[in-house]
Amino acid sequence: MKSIEIAKVQQRYLGRKKAADYAGVDVMTLDSWVLLGLKKIIISENTHPRFDINDIDEFMSKHKI
Repeated sequence: MKSIEIAKVQQRYLGRKKAADYAGVDVMTLDSWVLLGLKKIIISENTHPRFDINDIDEFMSKHKI
């Protein structure tokens, strides 16, 4: 039972491709959002950036027309 509950927990920090999928956009669009102010997490220069889904949601909300 416990493993089923864990599987339902949404991953908060996403890699570039999963972050783009989460937002429903192409990875190139996600890259352009970074230039417009979307925050990314870089732990060290040897790791791939991570994106917090809360930051993605906030960025998209700020850009609603």
